[in-house]
Amino acid sequence: MLKALADGETNPAALAALADQNLRATPAQLCDALSACTDLKPVYRRLLKMALEQLQFLEQQIGNWTRRWPICSTSTRMQSSGWRRCQV
Repeated sequence: MLKALADGETNPAALAALADQNLRATPAQLCDALSACTDLKPVYRRLLKMALEQLQFLEQQIGNWTRRWPICSTSTRMQSSGWRRCQV
């Protein structure tokens, strides 16, 4: 929904259709909540797009880090055992 909103979607029903099926809100409630998106100024859409791009970049960097340093991504069981992982 956020990506569609950042890309310029203004139809509340179209945005609500992109919602996760596990949401407790009804489609009518989502449409009502998303009706404010029709007045969203382009600068706020751009800011949202930039935030989503930054989030994607950070998720990619975390993925790269865990592939290079797999011991840093081990289970929390090792954390609770008192073993210090990834000392820098």
